[in-house]
Amino acid sequence: MSNISPRATTLALYRSILRIALRMPDHHRTNLIVFRARSEFDASRGLVEASQEQSERWMDAEIYRDNLEHQAEHLSRLAMTSTLVPIDLRSESRESGTPHEAHTCSNPSHNHPASTAAQPRRKLVTAIKAREKNAEGRQRSQVKSSRFMTGPEPSWIAKKAPGRASG
Repeated sequence: MSNISPRATTLALYRSILRIALRMPDHHRTNLIVFRARSEFDASRGLVEASQEQSERWMDAEIYRDNLEHQAEHLSRLAMTSTLVPIDLRSESRESGTPHEAHTCSNPSHNHPASTAAQPRRKLVTAIKAREKNAEGRQRSQVKSSRFMTGPEPSWIAKKAPGRASG
């Protein structure tokens, strides 16, 4: 890249990153990459041409571009495979949900490592149950009565009450 001007090198890297961003299967990831590339490009405008810092930024950009290429290929392959499993999160019984076999590996000789994510999963289940309990409590309190307009009648309404009846 030494025979190309520094500006042309920077623009070529920027364009190649934008091209890779367009290959991403998800528009959120595309927007993230475009935003990051644009902000890095804007930050590099103030650098002195042919400086050590500029060459370090080019090296970082090339590494980032290579990583993005791998991500784009991998995520595109994942997007083409249908890995969604329908699960009814609102059901109480285990029979109506997805059977356990759908969650296990298809290779029976494959050893699964011990789950390290059990604690966050328990927290999620606890949070969902707490949300359902709060929703049930809210429904019961709304059925009983609303807190609005309960209690003694305010004095300003009591004073207007006789006039309201005659008017």
